Amino acid sequence: ARRIDVYGFGGSGFLASEAQHRMAFLGIPSVAYSDPTLQMVSAPALSDRDAVFALSFSGVTSYLIGNLELVRNAGARIVTMSPYGSTVAQMADVNIAINAYRSSEAFNFLPTERVSMYVMLDALLSLVSSHLRARV
Repeated sequence: ARRIDVYGFGGSGFLASEAQHRMAFLGIPSVAYSDPTLQMVSAPALSDRDAVFALSFSGVTSYLIGNLELVRNAGARIVTMSPYGSTVAQMADVNIAINAYRSSEAFNFLPTERVSMYVMLDALLSLVSSHLRARV
């Protein structure tokens, strides 16, 4: 891709920033957006030479779903890391299934969601790094 925009909200937003940092280290042009309005502005500027990497623990965040529609309309590829079968996963060209989301009415901070996505992000970018090294 010419450029990769990374989308996420809340805990996924922190990981979007981490993904951008790691992609920058690998020389991959990327920008992380955790604000829905900035995502909405960036999406129409994408083309079929670009991609969006969207991170979502729940796979049902309404702002993200709307912004992924804009990405699709712009012609960019969509890669997601979200629960299998979720709305976000179904919008993707490629979904990396991560099923760690736990819905609860009570406040119960379970870091397992973030840790599992962080580990998957490590594995994914390690593979990308190996691929880039092999091309040189």
